[in-house]
Amino acid sequence: MQTKIVLIATGLGKVSRGFEIYIKELGFLLTDNLPNSEILVLGSGSNLYFLPKYKRIHGIFRNSRLSYFLFPDSSSKRLNFERFTFFLGMLPILIWYRPNVLYLGEYSLYCWLFKFRKLSFFKYRLVLYTGGQAIPGNKLFNPEKDFIHHITNAYLESCRHFPANRQMLLPHFVIENFKVDQDLFQSIQSLASGRKVILSVGAIEKSSKRMHWLVEALSQCNQRVFPVLLGEPTADWDEIEELLKQRFGKKGFLLNTVPRNELGTYYQIADIFVSCSPKESFGLVFVEALLFGLPILCDDFKEVRFVLKEYAHYIKMTGPENVAQAIDEVLSSEVLHNTAMAEKRKEFARSHYSLPVLRQSYTDLFSKIESD
Repeated sequence: MQTKIVLIATGLGKVSRGFEIYIKELGFLLTDNLPNSEILVLGSGSNLYFLPKYKRIHGIFRNSRLSYFLFPDSSSKRLNFERFTFFLGMLPILIWYRPNVLYLGEYSLYCWLFKFRKLSFFKYRLVLYTGGQAIPGNKLFNPEKDFIHHITNAYLESCRHFPANRQMLLPHFVIENFKVDQDLFQSIQSLASGRKVILSVGAIEKSSKRMHWLVEALSQCNQRVFPVLLGEPTADWDEIEELLKQRFGKKGFLLNTVPRNELGTYYQIADIFVSCSPKESFGLVFVEALLFGLPILCDDFKEVRFVLKEYAHYIKMTGPENVAQAIDEVLSSEVLHNTAMAEKRKEFARSHYSLPVLRQSYTDLFSKIESD
């Protein structure tokens, strides 16, 4: 009898951030490498027919009119409302499909599924991915059933009280399926007009990504720069776009939402990659930038040190002023045109995070969960 493993991402099919991309690619990996398991992926989008086995869960999306009506001033409440309605929409799947394993990273959803199991006849195992920046509470983890998947070492110490054999440290894998469009490359090159292309990829917002810091910092740089900001739209998009126009003119920047596999052109043309985010669970975009040999400038925090080791420029970002100074220093340094260093960055990313390197480790991880 096959083990039924369900991978869950509430935003899958509607947003294209790191976790959603990861769950989709994990679905393909496990389907190809676990012949004794049946893999089902759950998300809220309707355009994922290409996944091996996918079911859409109907809930109330975080950006819907109803969510904004109920919680006009709280994005966290809108997100939690989406997850709760997703949980309710999942219940028929649980009853009909009877999964053996549920793998997810959204902690509120994990808690509801844990409590539902306790109150019902279900015996599924829960696997919590700590990239959601949360660990199980002491009363929300069954050491005989459940597992914790760490993608960095950030939460190992705080999870020391859980059994070691129920925890696994295994970083994200990255699939190199990027396209480089020469026509687009030349178009960006023409727009930049000899200026240094500064790339940032992430949600276009102010609180967790601090994109407005980057815009202000670049406007202060001594060297002429061409900002390229790519990511998911948020409520801050219009404000950041207006700030870019004020600082760089209508044609002095690029602000866009781009499918992941089309990011290759932007990574290829960029001179440096900059992120003002004060924290990331893992930072897939950092690894993607390394795969193209880009110098990286980012805030200094535990997760990014674990992922990038010595292959990044770290500063404690305190505001646009010290970010601007750091960007100027990188642009003026030998690192910008050192092809040997660029090759080292590419090799590091491939040898640590590429799918061929990590495929067997992921197969082993889920085989262990499967056979529990």
